[in-house]
Amino acid sequence: MRKYRVGRIFTIEELKRISRNLRFLRYINENTREEVSQATGLSVGTITKLELEQYKSTYPNVVKMAAFFEVSPEDVINKKLFVSYEFI
Repeated sequence: MRKYRVGRIFTIEELKRISRNLRFLRYINENTREEVSQATGLSVGTITKLELEQYKSTYPNVVKMAAFFEVSPEDVINKKLFVSYEFI
């Protein structure tokens, strides 16, 4: 398992996985961006940009989102949680 430091910069491939995984997790849990925003303290705009690959995610943001969805940050970064769903 990799250890990530707070200031770590994600690769393009990691950013794509993060984006798709976060969108997938929100979809299967039937959460709105507003609900995720209230729970994580991230703005709706930041969440939208994360999901649309328009934002260079930071590790602390990934940790907040992963905690909300009760998955590990490493899974959000490294796994393709969205593989079995065609909408993504």
